[in-house]
Amino acid sequence: MVTAVRQLGADGGLSSYRLRIQPALALLAYRRTCRIFQEESVPDIVAQIVQEHRASNPPIAASFRLDQQLRQRRPPEVAYCHAYSEEHVGTTDR
Repeated sequence: MVTAVRQLGADGGLSSYRLRIQPALALLAYRRTCRIFQEESVPDIVAQIVQEHRASNPPIAASFRLDQQLRQRRPPEVAYCHAYSEEHVGTTDR
């Protein structure tokens, strides 16, 4: 997915551009929220964030499907996870 375009120069009828190409999940860096997750496992938190992006962003929805096989063995729940004005990519990385 192209996330940035910069024109480098033009010569007559031709132009040169620099494109930044990143995976669709890079779009998680452009949304930030304040939220609290309580008594949820890490896969559940990540799945919730990714599902919100898939529902509102066709490029993300078309680019991948979240594999839910992580839920076969139930990971421990996190008692409290606070994301204060944090980019969604930061929450999922943490």
